[in-house]
Amino acid sequence: MRIRAAVACAFVAALVTAAPSWALDNRIANGEFDTSVNDWSSIVSGTSFWLQSEDADACLGSQSMQVDNSGTTDNFVAEMRTCTTAVTAGDSYQVSGSFRFLEATATSAATLVVYFYTTSDCVGGFIGSPSAAPTASSTVSGWQDRFVGGIVAPVGTGSAWVGVNLQKFNGGDPNADVLVDRVRFTDDTYEFASGFEVGDSCRWSAASP
Repeated sequence: MRIRAAVACAFVAALVTAAPSWALDNRIANGEFDTSVNDWSSIVSGTSFWLQSEDADACLGSQSMQVDNSGTTDNFVAEMRTCTTAVTAGDSYQVSGSFRFLEATATSAATLVVYFYTTSDCVGGFIGSPSAAPTASSTVSGWQDRFVGGIVAPVGTGSAWVGVNLQKFNGGDPNADVLVDRVRFTDDTYEFASGFEVGDSCRWSAASP
Protein backbone atom coordinates (compact mmCIF):
# COMPACT_ATOMS: atom_id res chain seq x y z
CA MET A 1 0.00 0.00 0.00
CA ARG A 2 2.84 2.38 0.85
CA ILE A 3 4.54 1.60 -2.47
CA ARG A 4 1.38 2.41 -4.39
CA ALA A 5 0.95 5.66 -2.48
CA ALA A 6 4.56 6.64 -3.16
CA VAL A 7 4.18 5.94 -6.88
CA ALA A 8 0.95 7.94 -7.03
CA CYS A 9 2.55 10.89 -5.25
CA ALA A 10 5.54 10.80 -7.59
CA PHE A 11 3.24 10.73 -10.61
CA VAL A 12 1.24 13.75 -9.40
CA ALA A 13 4.44 15.63 -8.57
CA ALA A 14 5.74 14.98 -12.07
CA LEU A 15 2.55 16.35 -13.61
CA VAL A 16 2.69 19.51 -11.52
CA THR A 17 6.37 20.02 -12.34
CA ALA A 18 5.82 19.50 -16.04
CA ALA A 19 3.23 22.26 -16.51
CA PRO A 20 2.73 25.83 -15.24
CA SER A 21 -0.10 26.29 -12.72
CA TRP A 22 -2.37 28.15 -15.16
CA ALA A 23 -2.16 25.22 -17.58
CA LEU A 24 -3.58 22.95 -14.87
CA ASP A 25 -6.47 25.19 -13.96
CA ASN A 26 -7.69 28.77 -14.33
CA ARG A 27 -5.93 31.20 -16.67
CA ILE A 28 -7.21 34.24 -14.78
CA ALA A 29 -5.72 35.17 -11.43
CA ASN A 30 -8.81 35.61 -9.27
CA GLY A 31 -12.05 33.93 -10.28
CA GLU A 32 -13.23 32.66 -6.89
CA PHE A 33 -13.12 36.00 -4.97
CA ASP A 34 -12.45 34.10 -1.76
CA THR A 35 -10.50 36.94 -0.12
CA SER A 36 -10.60 39.93 -2.49
CA VAL A 37 -11.69 41.40 -5.83
CA ASN A 38 -8.07 42.08 -6.76
CA ASP A 39 -7.18 41.97 -10.50
CA TRP A 40 -10.70 43.07 -11.52
CA SER A 41 -11.60 46.59 -12.69
CA SER A 42 -14.14 48.53 -14.74
CA ILE A 43 -13.83 51.16 -17.46
CA VAL A 44 -17.60 51.77 -17.56
CA SER A 45 -19.15 54.53 -15.43
CA GLY A 46 -22.19 53.33 -13.51
CA THR A 47 -20.38 50.16 -12.48
CA SER A 48 -19.57 49.47 -8.82
CA PHE A 49 -18.19 46.31 -7.25
CA TRP A 50 -17.11 44.96 -3.90
CA LEU A 51 -16.55 41.73 -1.98
CA GLN A 52 -19.67 40.00 -0.67
CA SER A 53 -19.81 37.31 2.02
CA GLU A 54 -21.93 34.74 0.11
CA ASP A 55 -20.09 32.01 -1.82
CA ALA A 56 -21.50 29.87 -4.64
CA ASP A 57 -19.83 26.78 -3.18
CA ALA A 58 -20.89 27.60 0.39
CA CYS A 59 -17.26 27.21 1.50
CA LEU A 60 -16.53 28.53 4.98
CA GLY A 61 -14.82 31.94 4.77
CA SER A 62 -15.16 32.13 0.97
CA GLN A 63 -16.86 35.01 -0.78
CA SER A 64 -18.05 36.37 -4.14
CA MET A 65 -17.96 39.62 -6.12
CA GLN A 66 -21.04 41.85 -6.13
CA VAL A 67 -21.52 43.95 -9.28
CA ASP A 68 -23.87 46.94 -9.21
CA ASN A 69 -25.40 48.63 -12.29
CA SER A 70 -26.59 52.19 -11.55
CA GLY A 71 -27.17 53.18 -15.18
CA THR A 72 -30.18 55.38 -15.92
CA THR A 73 -30.65 54.62 -19.63
CA ASP A 74 -32.45 51.61 -21.08
CA ASN A 75 -30.26 48.55 -21.75
CA PHE A 76 -27.28 50.06 -19.92
CA VAL A 77 -24.43 47.55 -19.53
CA ALA A 78 -22.13 47.59 -16.50
CA GLU A 79 -18.92 45.63 -17.00
CA MET A 80 -16.11 44.15 -14.92
CA ARG A 81 -12.90 42.85 -16.52
CA THR A 82 -9.71 41.00 -15.68
CA CYS A 83 -6.70 40.59 -17.97
CA THR A 84 -4.62 37.48 -18.70
CA THR A 85 -1.58 36.87 -20.90
CA ALA A 86 -1.86 33.07 -20.51
CA VAL A 87 -3.34 32.68 -24.00
CA THR A 88 -1.96 31.30 -27.27
CA ALA A 89 -3.14 32.27 -30.75
CA GLY A 90 -5.01 29.41 -32.42
CA ASP A 91 -5.80 27.59 -29.18
CA SER A 92 -9.39 26.95 -28.09
CA TYR A 93 -10.74 28.05 -24.70
CA GLN A 94 -13.88 28.03 -22.57
CA VAL A 95 -15.26 30.49 -20.03
CA SER A 96 -17.68 29.71 -17.21
CA GLY A 97 -19.08 31.32 -14.08
CA SER A 98 -21.94 31.49 -11.60
CA PHE A 99 -24.44 34.33 -11.00
CA ARG A 100 -27.07 35.09 -8.38
CA PHE A 101 -29.30 38.17 -8.53
CA LEU A 102 -30.02 39.89 -5.23
CA GLU A 103 -33.46 41.32 -6.01
CA ALA A 104 -36.06 41.32 -8.74
CA THR A 105 -36.84 45.06 -8.61
CA ALA A 106 -34.64 45.64 -11.69
CA THR A 107 -35.10 43.47 -14.77
CA SER A 108 -31.57 42.55 -15.76
CA ALA A 109 -29.31 39.87 -17.21
CA ALA A 110 -25.65 38.90 -16.80
CA THR A 111 -23.18 37.07 -19.00
CA LEU A 112 -19.47 36.33 -19.56
CA VAL A 113 -17.48 37.61 -22.55
CA VAL A 114 -13.89 37.35 -23.80
CA TYR A 115 -12.00 40.07 -25.71
CA PHE A 116 -8.67 39.37 -27.45
CA TYR A 117 -5.85 41.90 -27.97
CA THR A 118 -2.52 41.88 -29.78
CA THR A 119 -0.72 43.64 -26.91
CA SER A 120 0.31 41.96 -23.66
CA ASP A 121 -1.71 44.33 -21.45
CA CYS A 122 -5.27 44.10 -22.84
CA VAL A 123 -5.10 47.74 -23.94
CA GLY A 124 -4.19 48.03 -27.61
CA GLY A 125 -4.90 46.09 -30.78
CA PHE A 126 -8.40 44.71 -30.18
CA ILE A 127 -8.82 41.77 -32.55
CA GLY A 128 -12.13 40.18 -31.65
CA SER A 129 -14.73 39.00 -29.18
CA PRO A 130 -16.20 35.53 -29.89
CA SER A 131 -19.68 34.50 -28.80
CA ALA A 132 -20.65 35.22 -25.19
CA ALA A 133 -21.94 32.69 -22.70
CA PRO A 134 -25.74 32.31 -22.37
CA THR A 135 -27.23 34.99 -20.11
CA ALA A 136 -28.32 34.53 -16.52
CA SER A 137 -31.65 36.23 -15.72
CA SER A 138 -32.88 38.25 -12.74
CA THR A 139 -36.20 36.40 -13.04
CA VAL A 140 -34.52 33.19 -11.85
CA SER A 141 -33.73 32.66 -8.15
CA GLY A 142 -30.62 31.00 -6.76
CA TRP A 143 -27.22 30.49 -8.36
CA GLN A 144 -27.13 30.09 -12.15
CA ASP A 145 -24.14 28.45 -13.88
CA ARG A 146 -23.20 29.66 -17.35
CA PHE A 147 -20.65 28.27 -19.83
CA VAL A 148 -19.45 28.64 -23.42
CA GLY A 149 -16.65 26.76 -25.17
CA GLY A 150 -15.00 26.77 -28.56
CA ILE A 151 -13.49 30.25 -28.08
CA VAL A 152 -10.52 30.33 -30.47
CA ALA A 153 -7.84 32.98 -29.90
CA PRO A 154 -7.26 34.86 -33.21
CA VAL A 155 -3.90 35.07 -34.94
CA GLY A 156 -1.74 37.66 -33.18
CA THR A 157 -3.33 37.26 -29.74
CA GLY A 158 -1.12 38.54 -26.92
CA SER A 159 -3.67 38.88 -24.10
CA ALA A 160 -7.37 38.54 -23.29
CA TRP A 161 -9.92 40.35 -21.17
CA VAL A 162 -12.43 38.09 -19.43
CA GLY A 163 -15.48 40.22 -18.73
CA VAL A 164 -18.67 40.09 -16.67
CA ASN A 165 -21.51 42.10 -18.25
CA LEU A 166 -24.59 43.16 -16.25
CA GLN A 167 -27.34 44.67 -18.40
CA LYS A 168 -30.29 46.61 -16.94
CA PHE A 169 -33.16 46.74 -19.42
CA ASN A 170 -35.18 49.63 -17.93
CA GLY A 171 -33.15 52.71 -17.01
CA GLY A 172 -35.87 53.83 -14.60
CA ASP A 173 -35.53 50.69 -12.46
CA PRO A 174 -33.54 50.70 -9.19
CA ASN A 175 -29.91 49.57 -9.35
CA ALA A 176 -29.36 46.04 -10.64
CA ASP A 177 -27.11 43.84 -8.49
CA VAL A 178 -25.64 40.41 -9.14
CA LEU A 179 -23.22 38.17 -7.26
CA VAL A 180 -20.48 36.61 -9.39
CA ASP A 181 -18.39 33.58 -8.46
CA ARG A 182 -16.42 30.63 -9.90
CA VAL A 183 -15.29 32.53 -13.01
CA ARG A 184 -12.92 30.29 -15.00
CA PHE A 185 -11.12 30.79 -18.29
CA THR A 186 -9.50 27.50 -19.25
CA ASP A 187 -8.40 25.26 -22.10
CA ASP A 188 -11.36 23.90 -24.06
CA THR A 189 -10.40 20.37 -22.93
CA TYR A 190 -10.61 21.37 -19.25
CA GLU A 191 -13.13 19.34 -17.25
CA PHE A 192 -12.25 19.50 -13.58
CA ALA A 193 -10.58 21.80 -11.04
CA SER A 194 -9.15 20.09 -7.97
CA GLY A 195 -8.30 23.30 -6.17
CA PHE A 196 -5.17 21.64 -4.73
CA GLU A 197 -2.87 23.48 -7.16
CA VAL A 198 -3.77 26.76 -5.45
CA GLY A 199 -3.88 25.35 -1.91
CA ASP A 200 -7.68 25.15 -1.80
CA SER A 201 -9.45 21.98 -0.65
CA CYS A 202 -12.68 23.44 0.81
CA ARG A 203 -14.63 22.47 -2.34
CA TRP A 204 -13.94 18.77 -1.76
CA SER A 205 -16.61 16.85 0.09
CA ALA A 206 -15.63 14.84 3.11
CA ALA A 207 -15.12 11.19 2.24
CA SER A 208 -14.64 8.05 4.27
CA PRO A 209 -12.07 5.37 3.31
